[in-house]
Amino acid sequence: GLCALLHRVIGDADGAPCRQGLRHGDAHARNFIFGGAALCAIDPLPREVGPVAFDLTRFMTRLAYSFGGDPDAGAPGPAGLAGLPKVDWQALEAGYGAAIETDPVVRALLCQQLFNDWLGMPAARDARSPSQQRRITQITTMFEAIRDSLA
Repeated sequence: GLCALLHRVIGDADGAPCRQGLRHGDAHARNFIFGGAALCAIDPLPREVGPVAFDLTRFMTRLAYSFGGDPDAGAPGPAGLAGLPKVDWQALEAGYGAAIETDPVVRALLCQQLFNDWLGMPAARDARSPSQQRRITQITTMFEAIRDSLA
């Protein structure tokens, strides 16, 4: 179940190297302007020093929630970490200058972000808005993809 998955990914990340730096704290697509050859931050103020993987995983979940479309339709091309398009992870890695998709700290913090997002949803299905219902479906799909990749 979910607790076993969280226990496993946190255990895998225990002791792994973790890149520290200035963190934004609320990275999402509306904080950036996407151009032909560049990505520009329009809200660049960092909030604290910590694992930069927090921002990477928040950004990727927000990207999936905003542009992920129908989780049942499948990703365009091969799927990467959490079922998100491998090409998106590769582009992020190219800009970041380091492996991200295989990083156990990224995987653990991605699961933590998904868990926190899930906790923020109303428990009763009929209390959720349509966008909240889409998001909880995406969260479930992403958790299942991570679980299946570790099997």
